[in-house]
Amino acid sequence: MKVKKYLFFFCCLLTIAANGVFAQSIAFTNVQIKAKFQPSPVFQVSNYSAANQSNCEWLVLNIFYNTPGGTKPNETVWLDDVSIEAEILFLADYQGKKVMSLVTGKTLYWSIAMDGKKHQEIMAVPPDIFKRYTLNPTFKTIPVVGRVIFYSKSRSILGGGYFYVNQSGTVTDKDIAGMFEKYNGPVSNSLKIENMIFPRDKSPWASVQYDFYDLIKPEIKK
Repeated sequence: MKVKKYLFFFCCLLTIAANGVFAQSIAFTNVQIKAKFQPSPVFQVSNYSAANQSNCEWLVLNIFYNTPGGTKPNETVWLDDVSIEAEILFLADYQGKKVMSLVTGKTLYWSIAMDGKKHQEIMAVPPDIFKRYTLNPTFKTIPVVGRVIFYSKSRSILGGGYFYVNQSGTVTDKDIAGMFEKYNGPVSNSLKIENMIFPRDKSPWASVQYDFYDLIKPEIKK
């Protein structure tokens, strides 16, 4: 019961190749998403009495990927304004009906080094989303499927992957892709909850192993 952790890599290359000579060398590989429900980290603070660990559990997406290396020895190319867009699907209880809920979120990077190395990122869904839209008091046991896609500034697909949590039986990438095709369209009757898969800097993990992650682009209020 193992899902392949990549997203139509061959299609990525075709899409990227149509967007210029430079972009032909850009493709993120070995994309893996390890998703699980877990409580917020607990920090010890000297001037504040530590509370007990919360029973609330976030759905945490640990995202790993490799960037391509430079074309010259010791060369590092930087790619600006790369975004990770994440989506999950789960069965919700809304207005007395069972509906499929589509939750989305996005992380925008300032710049990512094309250094041929392994990179990592965290995105997280707050527990209140599941508390509000499921009747299951132990919501961390509900089945969830999801996908993550990397985009360049010009909206070329750089790579991505599928994942699932608490699914019984065999679930394939094709199965998950079919679900998103059904529930992510403009005429879908799914319950759409936008911008509620938080980027790392808006999650409880914002200060955890900070230097292990790529720099998130600051929001500029106009």
